[in-house]
Amino acid sequence: MAIFPNGTLAWTPTNDQAGNYTVTVKVVKDGSVVESRGLEFHVTNINRDYNGVFIDLSTNSGGDGTPQNPYGTYKEACSNLNGKHNLYLRGGVYRNPGYHSDWSQNGRYPSVDEACQGTKDNPIVIRPWGSEYVKLKTDALYGIKIKAGAKHITVQNLEIEGEAQAITLDIALKYWWESNDTMQSSGIVANGDDILIKDNVVHDMPGSGIGATAGAYATIERNIVYNCDWWTIAGSKGIGITSAKGSNANATYKNQIVGNLIFNIEQRLFSHVWKKKFATLTIDEGEAFLIQEGKQQDGTSSSSYNGKYLIKDNLMLFNGKTGVINLAKDVNLTHNSYYNNGGATKQSGFRISHTDHLTIENNAVESNIANTIVYSRDRASSDVNLTHNYAKGVITKDGSTIVGIKEVDRVFNDPENLDFSIISGLPQDIGASSSAIADIKKKLELYNVKVERRHLEVDRAKQTKYIVEHAPGKVDCSHYDDDEDPYVLITDINSTHPIVTDAHSNEFKLYIEHKYGECVENVVDTTPPTLTLKGDNPILLELGANFTDPKADAVDDRDGSLEVTVDGEVDRNRVGEYTLTYTDKDSVGNEASVSRVVKVVDALAPADDGLDIAYAFGKATQGTDKSYHYYKPASYAIDHNDSTNNHTSGGKDGKNWLQIELPHPTKVSKVIIQNANGNAYRLTNAKVYLSDTPYSGSLDDKTNIATLEPTNDEKTIVLDPSKSGNYLLIKGEQSDSDNRHIHL
Repeated sequence: MAIFPNGTLAWTPTNDQAGNYTVTVKVVKDGSVVESRGLEFHVTNINRDYNGVFIDLSTNSGGDGTPQNPYGTYKEACSNLNGKHNLYLRGGVYRNPGYHSDWSQNGRYPSVDEACQGTKDNPIVIRPWGSEYVKLKTDALYGIKIKAGAKHITVQNLEIEGEAQAITLDIALKYWWESNDTMQSSGIVANGDDILIKDNVVHDMPGSGIGATAGAYATIERNIVYNCDWWTIAGSKGIGITSAKGSNANATYKNQIVGNLIFNIEQRLFSHVWKKKFATLTIDEGEAFLIQEGKQQDGTSSSSYNGKYLIKDNLMLFNGKTGVINLAKDVNLTHNSYYNNGGATKQSGFRISHTDHLTIENNAVESNIANTIVYSRDRASSDVNLTHNYAKGVITKDGSTIVGIKEVDRVFNDPENLDFSIISGLPQDIGASSSAIADIKKKLELYNVKVERRHLEVDRAKQTKYIVEHAPGKVDCSHYDDDEDPYVLITDINSTHPIVTDAHSNEFKLYIEHKYGECVENVVDTTPPTLTLKGDNPILLELGANFTDPKADAVDDRDGSLEVTVDGEVDRNRVGEYTLTYTDKDSVGNEASVSRVVKVVDALAPADDGLDIAYAFGKATQGTDKSYHYYKPASYAIDHNDSTNNHTSGGKDGKNWLQIELPHPTKVSKVIIQNANGNAYRLTNAKVYLSDTPYSGSLDDKTNIATLEPTNDEKTIVLDPSKSGNYLLIKGEQSDSDNRHIHL
């Protein structure tokens, strides 16, 4: 049971939910309950054929697909459909693993992989159960990802929300030179074939809203996408179909963007592509939609798609850039409405580049933003037909007129109040259809979406300064003040940076469009951050007890406090030694790591007066000749297993010693030593030392706590009072006549 954002309570009982229910609905305002009301439900016996299975994205594994015990991954669910075709999510709000842990450790939702293969007549549909309300919240790389190999997949009626509102320019800049899932987070990513994405609401994604890439045939229709593309360093979009493949030479449109509302798609952070080996530090992305095929080195299309695109009945408002069609062919752009786009890039209407066989017809454009351009045609394009388009704004950059675009003073009746009907005096068959706009308005009401411009005029000089000063290499400012195409050259780039590993270059140019003052050449930062563990190391954990990672702190001499990632897991229900590795990286790629050992142990207190410190914490080493036939690992001496034993080398070479490192510091009250497998004479005159420093070949008699006798009996050494020490050493007597090795 869940409530839509407009207050609509939505619940579709499953077969097991017959009975009487009382639900209390509370209205909360400013943190206080202002109204409370009880609702009673009577659910009669139900016997529905689900025609699908249930999935719970918060469980990750297990289940049998029933409402009571849903599957945890799409792969499990698709592998057990048995002819059915629906994957149901129950109503509620889901969050990806590790949600809000920090900006770098976010686990991802499971992907829709090649196990999910529907058919043309029976696609696999990912949707809420019945009429219930489902929201996926994510601060990871995506909300839903359909991987290559998945086929005939439909995603519908979901809300997907990202973290764009929580990110600031200062946070985003920290990740400009490195990758971060949250900053690139997209709503729906589709790489499969025959994909339908419809009736979803996707918003506040730092990256793209909805994208279909490298798949055969995608239809994206009747979605609302807003507040996206704000913080990604990749040129992004609200909705896109890119690098399409497949062959369909007939008149059918196999790639479609139809009936969507797209608003507030805006780039706020300079973008880059490492493989280009340069970046222009300016705002030039943030398109409402993008159609783009692959590109060869000469700039021409490398697409394997042979078919047509349809872009129709879309409503595009307040975007930094409007639709872009690049390196494509056979595109029909028809009956779309554009309003006040181009706030960041001054492009308010149609932008095309390297596109052939393009029809632009029956579109309506109105821009009240100064100096925005309606029509931009870059580079070579052929067979471009413009017909019956009406626009308010500057039609072309050079002021020339374009046949097929009629310049007018006004287009829409009351666009600020979402009335996009065409004013009298203009043809009424232009722009998005009334039915498409009516469908959009219903969704806006149900999801309580407020349509308003959210343009942020970011400090471009500040961005430039930060990026230059945090470059992962040496900064060369000799061309910073050039009159034409000023740039800063970064050399001696950190060897682990993607510019080196992916672009195979040790240089990167930053073209400067926004001067920030004096450019200062820097010294290459090769100093890694300082990483300090919080809490104990090692940590002793009783079997079955809850484990809370105290984590670590990271500080860099230039970047200040950094976020720390941790690798490794602790199974609190299984005895063993677990290693957690903490890693951090500064803005230029210098990395530091440190490890912590967590020991899960049973019977922590075998004695009434203390803990078995050696077993729980000790690290054993010995001076043994590894070629000696009876050599066993030093740890065998403290593993609580009578069937294993440790055997040092003979006393003739002086390497007959065993040392146990204890936590620093440790107070020892008792030492228990047990000879193994007879031959007690070997312990004759062996001495036991407890010291603060490890054995280095010389011994201090002041640290000697006992001398052993030749006995197979357990030897107990009581220290009263207890004595502090970090290392316990058992040193056998050196003898030239026999093997006085240590055998414990």
